[in-house]
Amino acid sequence: AILEAVSTAAENFLTSSSWENSLADVIARMGRATRASRVFVFETLQDIDHTWVSRLYNEWVAEGVSSEMEQAGAHVHSFDSDGFERWEQVLGHGRILSGPVSEFPESERLYLEKIGVRSLVAAPIFVGQRWWGYIGLDDCLEERQWSPAEQDALRLAAGILGAAIQRQQTEEVVKRLYETERAQRQVSQ
Repeated sequence: AILEAVSTAAENFLTSSSWENSLADVIARMGRATRASRVFVFETLQDIDHTWVSRLYNEWVAEGVSSEMEQAGAHVHSFDSDGFERWEQVLGHGRILSGPVSEFPESERLYLEKIGVRSLVAAPIFVGQRWWGYIGLDDCLEERQWSPAEQDALRLAAGILGAAIQRQQTEEVVKRLYETERAQRQVSQ
């Protein structure tokens, strides 16, 4: 079921003109296939002080689970000031973050327990060489160890999403260049 969800993700991202249009369906399929409580996609950005922050980009929640997107102030987090420096180090360097929340550092555990997370797994999304963000699954019902298959599938989904984002960005650049060239030809005629 997990591989089928990832396969569908690849197909959706490759056939859609915009990865954003496919994202909700993709993360819903992943959530159901893994029996996760939430599937989330965060975009990472650097603020003017070059401090990394993450912004909740999209989320799927299982029935009966509260949505982070609906909670005030849950959309943007600073890795440093919110106690998630480790996430920047792990995910920003291309590694998976996984495990029961009870084993996480206290600074992370306090926030995650507050929103009901008992375990999670997150994989980085890279667009080219740039760390774009991360995708993750969490379980609000039990402390579970995420299987290697779940971690590999999540890493694969993150890679596919990164490639889809890069493809769309490249297409937008090519389109702008074409439009600029066409406008310059019209002016010179």
